[in-house]
Amino acid sequence: IPFSHLAHVENAGMDCAECHAYKDDGRFGGIPSFEFCLGCHTWDDRQNEDSQAETEFLEKFVTEDGKLKGDPKWYVYSAQPDCVYFSHIAHTEKGGFKCEECHGDHGQTDSLRPYFQNRITRYSRDVDAHMKMTDCGDCHVKHGRPENNACFVCHK
Repeated sequence: IPFSHLAHVENAGMDCAECHAYKDDGRFGGIPSFEFCLGCHTWDDRQNEDSQAETEFLEKFVTEDGKLKGDPKWYVYSAQPDCVYFSHIAHTEKGGFKCEECHGDHGQTDSLRPYFQNRITRYSRDVDAHMKMTDCGDCHVKHGRPENNACFVCHK
């Protein structure tokens, strides 16, 4: 679906954590369900009558009486391998990093970027290009936390 982070940040005044919450153990909770989106987007409670993107969303996924037709699958650009534990809370709330420092300023983007999946690993190109163990280790050293490079810190 056409999705604009910019419209949600600037027009609705939302921040990353409203849609991208944490699980109880500090891991990233992922992308919200479309039921969450129905809290603001229904045929009776349109956010922008002139928005083609909202109209397309409603036509494809919401019945006239406000029920969800189906929950589509979002692309996951940053899925971690099963053997890795990564706590977003440790980095954002305890480490003081802003989401934009690692993920870029998606709040200023008006559409989703192309999604490319590695045919062998099934991870997105973003994981293959920017989420290697050496990237984590280099960042820990850069920020004065080399003790966090021990294997057991990230690997289950």
